[in-house]
Amino acid sequence: MNTRNKSILIFVAGIITGFILTILLALILQPRNTDENLQLFEKPAQEIKANSFRVMQVLPDGSALAMVNDISSMLNNSLSSTADNSVEIGTIVLFLNNNNSNTNYYDKQIITRPSGKHFRQIGIYRYITKQEMMKTVPVIALFDK
Repeated sequence: MNTRNKSILIFVAGIITGFILTILLALILQPRNTDENLQLFEKPAQEIKANSFRVMQVLPDGSALAMVNDISSMLNNSLSSTADNSVEIGTIVLFLNNNNSNTNYYDKQIITRPSGKHFRQIGIYRYITKQEMMKTVPVIALFDK
């Protein structure tokens, strides 16, 4: 094999090797799956005493980060002890995307508690804010009373 053909083969092999290494590096450094940040309880935990939430952000999987939006939660929290599971206005929670229902969340949506139902914590969710701070919020769902 002459020198010119050898140089071409070495060049092509270098390009292929660089491409494969780039793919492997991208797979290793990709953001972690959000499932690692979600922990669901075996059974529902405490009741969350709030009447409405305002969606702040819809995540790529369709779940929604929402903030407590109702004044009655603030009044409950200021008039009672902290042991009654009341939450303050501005508390952030996560509503999971339930693929079995037709629930689609959107930004600034108001989620209200229907009568005869209550919110219960079903897990926790951890995420990193734009300011590089780790936040942990309750995952909640609606249940019959």
